[in-house]
Amino acid sequence: MQTLPDTIRETIVKRLAISKWMGGLVVAVMLLAYSPVSLATDYSGTCTGTVPAGSHALVGTCTVPFGQSWTFEPGAVLAGNGWSINVSGTLNMDQADITQAFITFNADSAGTITATVFDNTSSSSSCLININDASPSFTGSNNFGTGTGTTRWMCITGSSIVDPAQPLISSNTFTVNYSQGGIDVGGTAQPTIASNSINIVGGIGVSFEDSSSGTMNLNTLTFTADTASNRSGIWVNEDASPSVTSNTLTDDVTRNDFGLVLQFSGDSSATVTGNTVNCSDADIPVRFGMGVFANASTANVSG
Repeated sequence: MQTLPDTIRETIVKRLAISKWMGGLVVAVMLLAYSPVSLATDYSGTCTGTVPAGSHALVGTCTVPFGQSWTFEPGAVLAGNGWSINVSGTLNMDQADITQAFITFNADSAGTITATVFDNTSSSSSCLININDASPSFTGSNNFGTGTGTTRWMCITGSSIVDPAQPLISSNTFTVNYSQGGIDVGGTAQPTIASNSINIVGGIGVSFEDSSSGTMNLNTLTFTADTASNRSGIWVNEDASPSVTSNTLTDDVTRNDFGLVLQFSGDSSATVTGNTVNCSDADIPVRFGMGVFANASTANVSG
């Protein structure tokens, strides 16, 4: 049996090795090219489908049309840049991070927001989240308060008597900086505000106005140590008739604040019972307006 000369045999071995290496390189490049990578995306106009994990930005107003949905997957980070998200369909967020985006839920829209962080650096006098005749749910450890802005966090309102706003706001954390409040409820809205932690640096924790109602129970409102005084935990104004029960308000012993401010009219049928207001020094645990004592009032106020 003849054997190849050593020089020819070495050349063949080297070429086979190079060919094998090049083949592996091609396969590696192909795998890299087809690996799932979350690419940054700019959003504006009609916004539907899924926002994957990764960094994204609003570059204009986003609209979620009726019958459509826009879903943020865990790990999605959105820089709102002061733009708005107008929801007529469904907006869902789970474990997302939203900075400086104004969100409006229009009539009959929906959504489920869970375990999402909202960062507020705006000095606008409007609300970061507006709920108008809609009933989305904000539950499961959403965090409203990683920022220094003075915009109100949430305004819940509407005009429908037949189908009023009935959102569920439960088990979240709010940090309130603005003098007009963390959660403002007005119009005909009937929210359920339950088991939230509301830290009041300045302003009003929760207020009910107009002919709004709904329930507020088992929340903890904390006056945090700060330079501000004359803060308020819960306001009930005008014809508002909520059920405010079993809430706890803690004290900042270095400042003088108001616990419950009840300034509703004689037409109110509010129930304010079983709340615990911790106070010291010149704090005012309950401040009454004249409407509380109106002869025709059906409101119920007790310890």
